[in-house]
Amino acid sequence: MDVLKSLNEYNINLLVVGLPLDEDKNNMQKRIKHFISLLDFKGEIRWQNEDFSSFEAKELSKGIFKHKKDGRIDSLSAYIILDRFLLSLKVKG
Repeated sequence: MDVLKSLNEYNINLLVVGLPLDEDKNNMQKRIKHFISLLDFKGEIRWQNEDFSSFEAKELSKGIFKHKKDGRIDSLSAYIILDRFLLSLKVKG
């Protein structure tokens, strides 16, 4: 499914995007920012530190499911990134 189409279909006006802050991952930062720029998203974009989210997801899921390339680790990582974002709002508020 087209990402921008989904954003528009669900009337999304805030997009939280995980971004590695580790300077060694500068190339990944550029790739992520380029992809987001291609979306032509008109809402607000908030960047959230995603460092170690995949590692944390693997640790949290040990013994729950096998770690294979089926998207579950990515989904759990996305949850962790969003949770970090929501916690940062709570701390600021």
